[in-house]
Amino acid sequence: MRNLEIITNNPSLKPVFAEKYPNLQCLIDYENVSFIGLMEIVRDRVHKGAKILTHPLDGSVKPMETPYKSILIDDVQGALDFDSLDLIENAIITCRKFHLQEREFLPEVQDDFQVIDRSLIESALDTARLY
Repeated sequence: MRNLEIITNNPSLKPVFAEKYPNLQCLIDYENVSFIGLMEIVRDRVHKGAKILTHPLDGSVKPMETPYKSILIDDVQGALDFDSLDLIENAIITCRKFHLQEREFLPEVQDDFQVIDRSLIESALDTARLY
């Protein structure tokens, strides 16, 4: 049985998706963490058996240039998925290469980054037909 979940640090995702997709077939887990903090949460979930369904570094925005990320996982409790572990570990390594001091963005810029993140995860949801 699939247990689909979006792990996100995008504060606009849950309220926008609740209104836009009332029949969304996955849980949204909002975490108030940094970009790399979100990657580490996903890594911890992978260690517990989750499988990553969307690439942690999708889109054309370089890691650490946006503060927001949403990742779709299948949160099954089973054997360690080594492909997912490799994917998230490499994403974390890549993020650390780009890791500079956390930047503060103007509210309108934050809104733009939230829209970009939402559109990326929406594309995945559309492909998977989850609404």
